[in-house]
This record gives sequence, structure tokens and C-alpha cells, in this order.
Amino acid sequence: TEPWGNEYHGTCCAGIAAAETNNAQGIAGVGYNCKLIPVKIYVTSGTAITESDAVAGINWAYQSLYGDADILNCSWKMGHSQAVLNAITNAVTYGRDNKGCIVVKSAGNNGLENITFPGEHPKVITVGATDEYDSRKSKSSYGSALDVMAPSEVYATDLEGSAGANSSGDYY
Repeated sequence: TEPWGNEYHGTCCAGIAAAETNNAQGIAGVGYNCKLIPVKIYVTSGTAITESDAVAGINWAYQSLYGDADILNCSWKMGHSQAVLNAITNAVTYGRDNKGCIVVKSAGNNGLENITFPGEHPKVITVGATDEYDSRKSKSSYGSALDVMAPSEVYATDLEGSAGANSSGDYY
């Protein structure tokens, strides 16, 4: 279905991952031949993700007829939840016809030694952010659960108008 709500972050992440390439428009995604299965669990900026929405989203992504995802990107945050940890464990164990899904989580943006949940899960690949000098971006979280760092100052896709990240104008 069409996206709803006013949270643009998923559109930015999706474009970085899989924007069409070789079309003389905008940007090219790093996985430009991959397919995305958008699963929106975060409705409105400033509201919390519920445990039941997170579990349902994870389960749908690796179990549904449209799902069967290879990689789950968890670029969201919420409080600790055993039900979410169980859903992730099931995805990495039973996803892709019992080969297991890869689950990736952003480290968080608090700048502290405090990886956001569920980044501490041992089967989750936790990714922090680097700046234009390839150093840890000051607002990127860090800690022993951090697995890899990646550039954060990149062009991205955006929602149009005031719903997007750049409310003063549209951009790629």
C-alpha cells in the first residue's frame, strides 16, 4: 500500500539501499538491482514503536508470501522487548527457508556508548555512522555491540514537500 504518516526515514534508507540506477535521475542505490519489501512499523515522527508492531513487522518480513526477505533493516528504536528479541531470533534461524535472514540495526544517534535496542542481540549486525573524514560521527552511538561503521553524509531519496527530511525543498 501507499506509505502513510509523516516519517521520511524509511524512504531515505530505501533510496540509499536500492534507488534505480543508470537512468540519469537522482542517485543510484548501493544495491541497485535488489528488491525491497517495505514494512512500515513507525507511523509518525515523535511517536513510539509498539512491541506488537515491531514483532508483526519482523514476522511478516520473513514469513509472508510477499516477504521471505533476505535482509531485515531495523533503522528504528524502542525499549527492550523480549518478544522482539524472540522475533529476531526466529528470523535469523527460520527465514529464507531455514537458511536464516541477516538482520541489520543502526547503532543509534545519541553519541553515547549506548547501542540502541535491539543492536545488542548477538545475531544482529549493528552499524554506526562515520563523517566525511571517516571518523565516528559525533552523534553516532558506539559500544561493544558495534560491528561496522558506514558513511552517513550521503545523498538520499526523500518524501516531497514538508513531509520530507528537508522541508525547505525536495532533494535526492
